[in-house]
Amino acid sequence: MYGRDELNDNGMLLLNFATENRLALTNTFFETRKGGIWHTYNGVSGNDCKRLDYILTRQAHHGRVSNVVVIPQPVRPVKADSDHNMVVATVNLGGRLAHNRAVRTKPKQKQFNRRELQFEAARCAVTNRFLLNLDTRLDERTTTAAELATDFTNALLDAARTTLGEEPRRRRTQEWCETPETRAALEQALTKRREARRAMRGNWKSATWRVLKAACKGVATAVETGIYAHLDGYVTELEEIYKDRDMRGLYQHLKRSVGLSGRQAGGQQFVADENGVLLWNRDDILQGWARFFSTLLNTKSPTVNPDIIERMTQRPATRDTQRLGDVPELEEVARATKGLKNWKAPGHDSLPAELLKIDDDEPFVLGNLHTILVKVSNGGDIPREWKDATIKVLYKKGDRSNCNNYRGISLLSHVGKVPIKIITNRLSAICEANNILPEEQCGFRPGRSTVDMLFVVRRLQQLGRRKYRSTCASST
Repeated sequence: MYGRDELNDNGMLLLNFATENRLALTNTFFETRKGGIWHTYNGVSGNDCKRLDYILTRQAHHGRVSNVVVIPQPVRPVKADSDHNMVVATVNLGGRLAHNRAVRTKPKQKQFNRRELQFEAARCAVTNRFLLNLDTRLDERTTTAAELATDFTNALLDAARTTLGEEPRRRRTQEWCETPETRAALEQALTKRREARRAMRGNWKSATWRVLKAACKGVATAVETGIYAHLDGYVTELEEIYKDRDMRGLYQHLKRSVGLSGRQAGGQQFVADENGVLLWNRDDILQGWARFFSTLLNTKSPTVNPDIIERMTQRPATRDTQRLGDVPELEEVARATKGLKNWKAPGHDSLPAELLKIDDDEPFVLGNLHTILVKVSNGGDIPREWKDATIKVLYKKGDRSNCNNYRGISLLSHVGKVPIKIITNRLSAICEANNILPEEQCGFRPGRSTVDMLFVVRRLQQLGRRKYRSTCASST
């Protein structure tokens, strides 16, 4: 832009730059009282007015600019500092904080496709590669349990990344108007309506009006048919996924339909420290989270009265109770590994639970894991990576800069969950065999569920109403 209805090379460069970067020239959205847009350069004589100064913003945010005015230079003999007028824009920023800046982080390592482990050929290939990697990594210097655990994890991960393909990208949910049949029908209906409108411009008659009315009705019918066809296909896909008992795929399909496909944040979330000061540096934010969870989790334990412990019923030691400290057996390792849930986020070692279940006939992976657990049980040296947890925060509601409005979850190593699962199974078997737990407890017990107890409470309430008797519920 140069003068009124004039365009020079610099103006063309400005337009190309704004088009490529999706920017808007805010000056062009507001007119003067006499019409047209403001000029920003008076010229030497005062009559050679040009438009040289512009305020640019993103096209998505140009609605926040409520007004743009140009303040002219003072009238002579007052001397101005510049021959350009001042351009002032009124912007509505709103009451929220600005968007977080994108933080440069290390590129994420590509994940392997876990779904391929459902096939026997893929499991055999990963197992063979794992045994080859383990023979290469192990040497005479590998003696401690921590070193064995590290070599075991690295060998298994390297085998999976080498053998399995990359995890496929999440496909975008197809809209109702993007199918070829619906798009063709809709374009045909829109073409008929466009032709009917063109015919009616020069020939205003009842016949052309009826044709236009029928064309508009055809567009509405095409839209309605496309939407119903899209919903019918969507429900059919849900039924097919449900028939395969793929509950994870079912919920993923439902989340994609409503826009909850697990989008990741594009930058680091700013948080406030204990004094309310907003932290914007990445290191300061991590230290702030560390102080918050240190205060939240490292609380002082309540003092237990020793007399209460003495009043508890003392049970004699049996063979089952003495077995709690025995070395884990291979069958116990297999049972504990089988009890790990699939498709769960791994810990710091990035080893998913699916890789621990790839054994078919011979326990190659579980055999090496059993060797490590035996060494840990005999020596008492637990690997550090089994104990450390990665804390992730999930936003709940309220102010995003307040750490109290987040829920922290700990991501533990799946290999470290195996010995915990073994001890839990042993304790559960002893409690069930000796009737240690009360009959009313149904949570965390095999063969029982809290849902059954809720059904009993609801049933008792219904029977009480039917017999005109009052019912009371108490919880301890």
